[in-house]
Amino acid sequence: MNLKEIQTGYLDLLKGRRNSLDFKDEYFREVAESKNFRVLNDIVIYWRAHGIREYCAITSELLIKLDKFQEKVESFYRDINFSGYIEELGKTFLQYLSDDDDKLISFVSRFELALINVNLGSDKEYSIESDFEPDDIFRFILDNGKYPEQSIKKFLVIVSERLENFYTVEVKE
Repeated sequence: MNLKEIQTGYLDLLKGRRNSLDFKDEYFREVAESKNFRVLNDIVIYWRAHGIREYCAITSELLIKLDKFQEKVESFYRDINFSGYIEELGKTFLQYLSDDDDKLISFVSRFELALINVNLGSDKEYSIESDFEPDDIFRFILDNGKYPEQSIKKFLVIVSERLENFYTVEVKE
């Protein structure tokens, strides 16, 4: 094996992309099955999860309440190449979740990403549609409210530095 194949093999092992390795190589098979490798992998994921939880507080809290935090962090870690810088890691994680099949997760991650961008000085106006009453979402996440139900109404959440509290909600009929 050349250096590139070895480096790719290590990355695939760490990311849990075992399908991309055929494990014909005895060395990689032994590494993948070793206890020390599993410990290393757990440590790497732990620190990624820690960074995500610090940077993406709202979305992380939602995922924890839904018992999906670890699952989403692990799939993100496995599927996406990302920067080691916390700011980029957090934004990339939120972008990753913005296309999630769960509409609640998708909305909250897009909302938090817009808030972060505005807080960092973006003068852009962000418009995010939701099938959920935003106040119900925030009560669920922040105040242990009940799980928000989808509404027959549609809501448009606008995030901008020009708005009081940085966002407003419009009801679409």
